[in-house]
Amino acid sequence: MENQIVKVGFYGGDLEAIKQGEDVYVSVRRACEHLGIDAEGQRQKLTNKDRTPWARTFVIKAHDINGRLQDSFMIHIDGLPMWMATIDASRCSNESKELLLKYQMEAAKVLRDHFYGKLVHTPQDYIEALEETLRLAKENKLLQDKNKRDEPYVVVGEAFMVTDGACLIEECCKSIKINGRVIGRNRMFTLLKRYAVLMPNNQPYQKHVDAGRFRLKQGTRKSRRGNLVPCFTTLITPKGEGYIVNLIKRDPEFANCSIVVDRPDPDIK
Repeated sequence: MENQIVKVGFYGGDLEAIKQGEDVYVSVRRACEHLGIDAEGQRQKLTNKDRTPWARTFVIKAHDINGRLQDSFMIHIDGLPMWMATIDASRCSNESKELLLKYQMEAAKVLRDHFYGKLVHTPQDYIEALEETLRLAKENKLLQDKNKRDEPYVVVGEAFMVTDGACLIEECCKSIKINGRVIGRNRMFTLLKRYAVLMPNNQPYQKHVDAGRFRLKQGTRKSRRGNLVPCFTTLITPKGEGYIVNLIKRDPEFANCSIVVDRPDPDIK
């Protein structure tokens, strides 16, 4: 049945997948739980197209085995071996290392056999697949080692690098004074969420990024497991600062207030 999550037994656990048309998608969270790795960190990595441009990921509404409709973050079966090759085996337990190799080598084949029927594979097919998986794992290890070496410079750079007049929202708060007092971070964030400028996670909605009011600066941070994961810093442009000031002027809460902006060149109308 299409759009129905299917469980396929795999070395003491289950692969969870669905079939849509001729495509099969695999649950990222279920695979991470089976391997004992951080699912959220892997989700962030797979949605970062600069790091994983090959990953075809989707959030799909699908029925679980109990018939309930739920959101599931999935990766296309073609990207499954590549994803597994990016996972650092040195951070896994000895048992998980063996399981990770099985995921790299066999998981996609097991799912294809289940959904498409068993195919005939020659020994050479397996040899070539193993060589490719090991090559990708080696390349990923070199990239992770480089990220570790560069991490101090990345962190320092993120702390001080601001371009084209963009600044942190906190700095914008300090520059806007209402009746002689700065607006304050909490008051600012409440206002921006009320006008659907910021999402609950304090990042701007995409339409405001596209309009040039905000930028998302990508960097990395250490997860609780010690590995590097992507993170984003929100920067507001002079255009965005002017947009916020105009919102404040139109907001009934600030009617008849004196509004002063210390930073130069905000696009105020």
